[in-house]
Amino acid sequence: MSEFFRKIFSWDNIFATIFIFAVMWIFSTIKLDFDALNPVQDMFGDFEITDLVSSRIREEQQEDTNIVIINIGTFDRATIAQQVKIVNTCQPKVIGIDSFFRKLKPTNPEGDSALEKAFSEVKKLVLVTKLHYNEDSKFFDSLETSHPIFLKNATGGSANLITEGEEKFRTARVFSPFDTVIAAKQVIDTFFAVKLAEIYKPGSAKLLSDRNNEIESIRYKGNIYGIKAKYFTIEAQDILDGNFLPDLLKNKIIIMGFLGREIGNSENIWDEDKFFTPLNDKYVGKAVPDMFGVVVHANIISMILNNTFVNETPKWIEYLLTFCLCFVSVVLFHFVLDWIPQLFDPFTKFLQFLAILILIGVEMFIYYKHSFRVELGIALGAIALAPDLLEIYLHVIKKFVTYLIKKVYITNKMVKQ
Repeated sequence: MSEFFRKIFSWDNIFATIFIFAVMWIFSTIKLDFDALNPVQDMFGDFEITDLVSSRIREEQQEDTNIVIINIGTFDRATIAQQVKIVNTCQPKVIGIDSFFRKLKPTNPEGDSALEKAFSEVKKLVLVTKLHYNEDSKFFDSLETSHPIFLKNATGGSANLITEGEEKFRTARVFSPFDTVIAAKQVIDTFFAVKLAEIYKPGSAKLLSDRNNEIESIRYKGNIYGIKAKYFTIEAQDILDGNFLPDLLKNKIIIMGFLGREIGNSENIWDEDKFFTPLNDKYVGKAVPDMFGVVVHANIISMILNNTFVNETPKWIEYLLTFCLCFVSVVLFHFVLDWIPQLFDPFTKFLQFLAILILIGVEMFIYYKHSFRVELGIALGAIALAPDLLEIYLHVIKKFVTYLIKKVYITNKMVKQ
């Protein structure tokens, strides 16, 4: 038994595992940007294993009747003011507007006055703000808002979504519930969706704060199109024409924002406020963004109200798990190399394929059943690199180090003589 453990925990296996991690760390510090890899990066760069669960195999979600999303289309301020007045008569719990009104319009002062008056009549109104990040100081140093005349009866909530990818290929997976703005005085700015959830259900913000996560992953409930439609939407013109039931808005969270010129024709359009999400059916090589920002906010509110948060595995557990999996791979590959070297290549490929399938299955199962994200990407990379780097360690690194040690030993011995 002692011989068995000695072979498993041999210095070769330990140092080979450390060597693999060292190589991975070196490559992680090098920014590779080859034009030849761009198509591959566009196809797989923003893909995560859990996207398969979100887009394909998750349980059917119930519609969220607490939230109604109203399109403002391309309406001017006077028309948006009419919308707000009509919606306000239906006695919603809170109205959130995902749109900026930064400057007054000298060419249309009537529109500004109408919007100001409409806002002043709303009991609970939340307008979006935008945090500006200072690259030199590495913190948010300013807060952009709508013009002050529109803020008299409103509170603000930042709408900065944390995205991955290039400008036209942004994927929204996470958000920051609370951000610190360090300007003339330090201010804690609450995320737009969190502010709406807190007004609708007091204590929601504390629930998030108690989780003590700087970044929260978004557990998406649904979209506004097709079988994934989980939110009730009202077209911009329908509000003005009265083509809706007022009771649908009573005591609800109303989010007003841009959903295209017409909701029915907006599914396959590009827009600066439209994002890729894990719900996208084309989870690899995505073609068109699938969700407007206002719907992303609705999903975040649903997650908060229903307490369906995504929990993240602590990084130290992920690194420890990765080291253990890498070490086990090295032990198996080393055994094959010693005992059946002629089968090393096919056998290691089979073990790699099997291990990757198992790890992907485990990651998907844990996310599906327990809403727990276990990041195994580094482990998959370590297993993929293990056979080749093990051979490099045994046939190059080890021999070179042994040669240097012998040379130093002989040199020291000659000096003493």
